[in-house]
Amino acid sequence: MAAPIDVSPILLAAQSVDFAARSAAEEQLKLFHEQNFPVYIGSIATELATPTKPVDSRRMAGLLLKTMLTAKEEARKQQLHARWVALDPAIKQHVREALLATLTTEAKE
Repeated sequence: MAAPIDVSPILLAAQSVDFAARSAAEEQLKLFHEQNFPVYIGSIATELATPTKPVDSRRMAGLLLKTMLTAKEEARKQQLHARWVALDPAIKQHVREALLATLTTEAKE
C-alpha cells in the first residue's frame, strides 16, 4: 500500500468561509479521488483515525469516508460496493483498522 498523504490542510480549506480557498480545496479533493482512489481513501482514513489531527479535518474525513462507502440510492450503493471489493486487500485492511482505531479515541470538543 502506498503511504497516505497529509490531507489536513486540504480538508480544512474545504471548510473555509473563503469561497476561492474552499473551491480550490474541493477541486483538489475531487482530482485526488479520481486520479488515485486507493491512496485517497487511505489518506482520508488515516486522517480520521489520527487523534492529533484537527477536529474539523477529522470530521470532514469522516463525512468523506462515509460518502465513499455508502449511499441511499441502490444503484450508487452497488457502484460503491463494487469499487470497495476491487480495492487491494491491504488498503481495505488499513481502512478497517483506521475506523476501529477511531472508535477508541476521545472527542476533543
